[in-house]
Amino acid sequence: MKDKELFKQILGLSHPWEVSKVDLDIANEEVEIEIIYKSKKGFCPECEVEYDIYDHREKRRWRHLDTCQMKTYIVCKVPRIKCKEHGVKRSKFLGQKSRVERLYYLNVLLLSYYWPPKTRAKRHNFYGSALICFII
Repeated sequence: MKDKELFKQILGLSHPWEVSKVDLDIANEEVEIEIIYKSKKGFCPECEVEYDIYDHREKRRWRHLDTCQMKTYIVCKVPRIKCKEHGVKRSKFLGQKSRVERLYYLNVLLLSYYWPPKTRAKRHNFYGSALICFII
């Protein structure tokens, strides 16, 4: 299995989402996974009506669960739709409140309980009680 297919399976992606690139940075202990949306249609996250893709947000980077103890990031230009009722909205993104997002939050909560604050901040790039969300 190739790296793109492996991460597609790990992330639970299905059409129209695809992994376009996987970068491994051993020196910084990071994995960066770029995903792309391969459809001209998207769904309003509020009313779930299908519309043409209006545009894509600028490329963004989100923290993900570690891969083999390496910090892992998702990179994507999130598609937006223009809903007749709700205006311009981020298209429904990767099955919001996905299994992956729940696992990430569980990981952060466990670390919050067991690890001292400086260790948590270094390992997960968050400070105090501010969390970096998988989906913004």
